[in-house]
Amino acid sequence: MKYLGVVFLSGLFFGFSGIANAASPTIDDVYQMLLKQQEKIASLEANQRSLERDVTKSKLREARLRDDLHKAETQLASVQKATSHDFGEPTYDTPQREEGFVVSAGALNITPILKQPEAQPQIPTTSDLGFAVSASYQTDDNLDYLIRYKHLENTQSWRSTSLALGVTSNRDYEYILNNDQVDFELGKKLDYSNNTSLRLFAGLRYAVVEESFDNLKNTCVGLGCGIPVTNPHYNVDLWGIGLRAGVTPEWRPFDNSFRIFSSLSGALLAGEIDYNDTNSVVGYLLVDDTLLISMVEASVGLGYLLPTGIGDFDIKARYQYEKMDVTEDTYFEYRGYHGFYGSIGYAFGDIN
Repeated sequence: MKYLGVVFLSGLFFGFSGIANAASPTIDDVYQMLLKQQEKIASLEANQRSLERDVTKSKLREARLRDDLHKAETQLASVQKATSHDFGEPTYDTPQREEGFVVSAGALNITPILKQPEAQPQIPTTSDLGFAVSASYQTDDNLDYLIRYKHLENTQSWRSTSLALGVTSNRDYEYILNNDQVDFELGKKLDYSNNTSLRLFAGLRYAVVEESFDNLKNTCVGLGCGIPVTNPHYNVDLWGIGLRAGVTPEWRPFDNSFRIFSSLSGALLAGEIDYNDTNSVVGYLLVDDTLLISMVEASVGLGYLLPTGIGDFDIKARYQYEKMDVTEDTYFEYRGYHGFYGSIGYAFGDIN
């Protein structure tokens, strides 16, 4: 309005100046000049109102666009949350870890679980040593690819002495067990909070079990003893390959490097069993059968992650139990093991 007033006064000033320098205007001339100035003022006011209306419309359009954008963002977040729940992903913002290789080695002190033979002396079960080594590659999206080799062995030697009709009979027995397993795993770690996580894994297992039962006889009569005779009772070779899957939950109760973990897995293998019996009573016996092998493995333990300037050391100790069953079990004694397992892992990148 100030601008319009200035225009109006300027118009009057120049108008009257022109009138003063020219012939005296008539009343009609002055009236016409006033009309023209009023028309200009009305035109300017109309333009101003039009601009104000355009500004108002632009602000309304901006508000509507902001509202539409907010609705779209809300819908997108809802869809992402639903998709995450459909695939079992946690809603927690998962911390990512660096890519890198991890190697691990450990020792086992295990006791075999045996289906004791019915017609032969009972086999004693004492602990023996084994070992396991593994290598894995871990990506920055919490995936890992792992290969593990585990070797278990157990040897039992004992003597049975009997006395009948003045004849002393000494029999020495030996049972030897070798168990080799190779696992290939694809794992996915789900972090549900800063101190709880769950690793899901699936893959393949190849297993070979060899066992033998040997009988050494030494019969003493009168003043002398008979010549020892080695009489192998039987040898069994079993192998299988198949699928394996499991879960490994982990908990950090103190929000630091100390953690409690467990593991539960199962495997179903298809394979073959070869049985060779050279018992002197029944003669030579050879059995070759196909079979299915089922395995269930469980463990619980403690771990500590030690970060250093050259990498992370992962120290673990656990109690481990494995139960094994086969569809053709007539000639096979081994049924699993239980015992303690300690390992040390080294990560070339951050595994936390």
